[in-house]
Amino acid sequence: MASLLDHYEGDAQRDRVKDAAYAAIAQARYFGDRKRFSFNTYVTIHQDAYEDLEQYGQVISADKRVRDLLQGIKDPKANAAKETILANNHLRNDFTSAVTHLATSLQLQGSISDTNPRNVSGLQSGRGGGRQGRGRGRGRSQAQGRGR
Repeated sequence: MASLLDHYEGDAQRDRVKDAAYAAIAQARYFGDRKRFSFNTYVTIHQDAYEDLEQYGQVISADKRVRDLLQGIKDPKANAAKETILANNHLRNDFTSAVTHLATSLQLQGSISDTNPRNVSGLQSGRGGGRQGRGRGRGRSQAQGRGR
């Protein structure tokens, strides 16, 4: 019975949970919202890992939490928000405020890009290969032309 308690609540279990939490933080990456992975999912990974670490006596400072959070964000749309957090002492030392700032910034970036009426990839030029229609005429040489 003691060996079961040791296995499920002993030092070995404590080490496994802490190792898994540290690994989850180190491996978490956010490249932008995907079908099954959002910014909220990314934040939840961090929050769950820190809760597990606190449960076993590992206290991680707020600035370390924020640094870990920022380090895993690879979405270029978040660069300005990341720089703001690093430049602002309050945001740099408050995990919840940093998350709120990032979420707001990413939401604004998404709404700006969703409301852009231009579809640049859908534009076609009248020049270049694959012309449709008549183009600019029959040619420019003297021998060809209208009625000559």
